Amino acid sequence: MFDTGTRRRRGGITVVSAPPVSSGGAVGFVISRSSGKAVVRNRIKRRLRAAVREIPEFLEQDRVVIATGAIATVPFETLVQWLLAAISHDE
Repeated sequence: MFDTGTRRRRGGITVVSAPPVSSGGAVGFVISRSSGKAVVRNRIKRRLRAAVREIPEFLEQDRVVIATGAIATVPFETLVQWLLAAISHDE
């Protein structure tokens, strides 16, 4: 499914987008072990979930967000801007 999608990298994230398979979109998160220990990876996932909630149009397509360890410490507003920039070329 995502082999035909688009891939955009902004800051510490990469967003891979594809047309939705079913009604609505789905979001998946990929945080590698090199990002940090489990506590850090869970913090990154929580921050990404909160940032996606701030952007309603994020769920218009199926997306996978691949994050680096920088997401744990970057200001939240910057994280939201990175996500917006990554999807702005898709629409």
